[in-house]
Amino acid sequence: MLCIIMVLIDQVIKYYVFMNKPKIVLIPKVLSITYAQNTGTAFGLAQGSNSILMISSIVIILLILFFIFKKTDKYSIKRKLWELILAGGIGNLIDRICRGFVIDYVSIKFFGVCNLADFCIVVGVVLLAILELRDIIIDKET
Repeated sequence: MLCIIMVLIDQVIKYYVFMNKPKIVLIPKVLSITYAQNTGTAFGLAQGSNSILMISSIVIILLILFFIFKKTDKYSIKRKLWELILAGGIGNLIDRICRGFVIDYVSIKFFGVCNLADFCIVVGVVLLAILELRDIIIDKET
């Protein structure tokens, strides 16, 4: 359910940004909302490789789905984090398939332009890594 909700929120925001192309300064010279088209990966790398990124996204999404349903407990925190990562992947894949590019809109100095789907992926990966490290440390102590 978390995955579906986050994908819907991501797509609604991207639709709004696509239709209105806002330019809103939140923190001068640091943070703003601005429309950008991204045919590459994070931080604008690999521009123009949309087809390869679509195929790799589909493969990764299928692997995550398999992992979620076969390897995680239905109500675990780790499953929710995997769902968050999945939501980010699906949100950006929808853009790549429907528009041929990903809509980015959060412009952060030193990081580039990103979107909610990107945040879902990053937050999910970071928190999942922290939980895994915690589990490794706990296992070593026992």
